[in-house]
Amino acid sequence: MDCRECMENLTAYLDRELSNRYARRVKLHVDHCEPCNRELASLREAESLITNNIRELTPRSELWDNIRVQISSLEMEPRSAGFLEILYGKRWLTAATAAVATLLLTLGIWAYLRSLQPDDRFNRYMTEYFERRESEDRSPKAASFQKSSDNPFVLTPDEESSNNPFRERGR
Repeated sequence: MDCRECMENLTAYLDRELSNRYARRVKLHVDHCEPCNRELASLREAESLITNNIRELTPRSELWDNIRVQISSLEMEPRSAGFLEILYGKRWLTAATAAVATLLLTLGIWAYLRSLQPDDRFNRYMTEYFERRESEDRSPKAASFQKSSDNPFVLTPDEESSNNPFRERGR
């Protein structure tokens, strides 16, 4: 331990605020260091002077009366309650908020997972469409065109009368 560290901790040493281990280190240093030993002796002398010459002061009653008047004249500004104080004071509100948050989180996760699953209607439609296409006779070109006319991506001979939503108008 160096002198600077020791001198910084002498007051704490005198007030018994240091741990036992650290207090032993300070004492060992003070016993072998003349400047630190003189500083400790000076602090002990000042402590003794103060404790021996201190007297208890009793304030006059006029002083207490003046303090009471000043305190009573102060206007107390209402302090708004903080967020945690509101939650602590109204536990039912906290429980309801937690329940609603849990419900919303659960619904959100459920909707997300549901959106990841394929749509059964679309799968049924595509399965039926492919089964129909495979069962058709594909030999004549005109017959094939007539049979696939329900396909929205097949060009029709009369584009003006077509109600195909996938075709551009005015082409």
